[in-house]
Amino acid sequence: MADGDAEDKADRLKSSLWYSIGSIVDAIALDQDLNATPQFIGSLTELVWSQILTSGADLENFAKYTIFTLEVLAKNDTDQSMADMRVEIPSIRKMYCFW
Repeated sequence: MADGDAEDKADRLKSSLWYSIGSIVDAIALDQDLNATPQFIGSLTELVWSQILTSGADLENFAKYTIFTLEVLAKNDTDQSMADMRVEIPSIRKMYCFW
């Protein structure tokens, strides 16, 4: 059921994207006295959709390799309290990171 919900959500998002792109293209076409076909709007929507998916995947990968400030401080400080924090970092990451 979760896969169906995810697909339904993706379809709704893509439909909204198609509508938004269509509105923008129509406004520009009217302003410049041009004609945009539904195939052009559909192709542009597919292009933008694929770019969104690629950017989303890039952001997810970047987030997995971001170094937290707390890790840098724990690495460079020899204070005992910071050494204790170094032990706690994995549990802190589990609380705030969802990957």
